[in-house]
Amino acid sequence: MLYIIFAVLALMSLIMAAFCQGCARVTPISYMLLGTFTISFAYLLSWISQQYGAQPVIMAACITLMMSISLMVYAFTTTKDFTYGCGGFYVFVFGLLISGLFFGFGFADLTYTIISFIGAVIYGFYLLHDIQLITGGKKYQF
Repeated sequence: MLYIIFAVLALMSLIMAAFCQGCARVTPISYMLLGTFTISFAYLLSWISQQYGAQPVIMAACITLMMSISLMVYAFTTTKDFTYGCGGFYVFVFGLLISGLFFGFGFADLTYTIISFIGAVIYGFYLLHDIQLITGGKKYQF
């Protein structure tokens, strides 16, 4: 039951930070919103992880770690612009390769591998876009 309270807190702090620019730009309030969201989401993530066994959680964490490292190396060494979606092919390739290794060597069954792959690909799109914005000198405008 406590997870519902934390889910509502995380959603409320996210909505306030996204839609109330007066709250998001004032220093003490923005830190409180960030802290509330972080603590609430950490509790939700721990509760969700508790619902599964150790193997799927560790597999998802390893896939995310390997995706992060491989995509950061790619993003720092390429001259292509990710904001137009050309990096999407590399996200799918890296995600499929890493997830296929876990499934191929028998570390996980197919369902957990597919779910981890989808999550890692979505995460990869966000990671590539953010790295492009950071290293490319472009600024995201509201």
